[in-house]
Amino acid sequence: MKCLEKERENRFASMGEVAKTIETIRRAEPESERLPSNRRMIGLVAAAAALVIGVVVTWYLLTDRSSAGAPIRPSIAVMFLEDRSAGATQRELATGIADEIQTELSNIPGLQVISRNELSLFRDKPIGARELGKQLGVSYVLGGSVRAEGSRLRFICEVVQTEDGFNLWSQGFTHELKSTLDVQTDIAQQVALALKKKFAEKTAEQRLGLPANSLVRR
Repeated sequence: MKCLEKERENRFASMGEVAKTIETIRRAEPESERLPSNRRMIGLVAAAAALVIGVVVTWYLLTDRSSAGAPIRPSIAVMFLEDRSAGATQRELATGIADEIQTELSNIPGLQVISRNELSLFRDKPIGARELGKQLGVSYVLGGSVRAEGSRLRFICEVVQTEDGFNLWSQGFTHELKSTLDVQTDIAQQVALALKKKFAEKTAEQRLGLPANSLVRR
């Protein structure tokens, strides 16, 4: 090989001469012998393209696509319930219902629930859902009232969107006051079941980029 010749005059005089010789040899090769190299180049280009596409797709999936800018992971504050019974005799029951609802909602995957300690400052204060959303950093506020008449209890519950102040969901419940614990547990489970469905619908709207409340059945 000329590069390894012992005599200086027999070796290449410069790198330019080496490059020129390599190019001459490459051009002299049959086309069939150069195909494997071309195929390798095509393979490298395809692999690079696949890598770029994979990065773009991953970024797209991990990025919040919601046009409204609302958080995909919902958060809620379960406020203290209002006792509208004559003489306000059901305050303890109202507190128990709110606590049970808080516990049930905390078991819904993906739902963030504000702790009761954070809400104590807002008890018995007439603050709107939008203002609560700003102060607590939540997307929903659950409120309601209880009213006892004889042996019957009427519970009204509503969930308000803090972004616009509109109701996401509301429902009334009527129970016999035979067992306070049973009443609290039953109401809390029904509320959690209904809201789990509503939040799933809202999350689907955001991920699909659909208009707000287009999937929510009122």
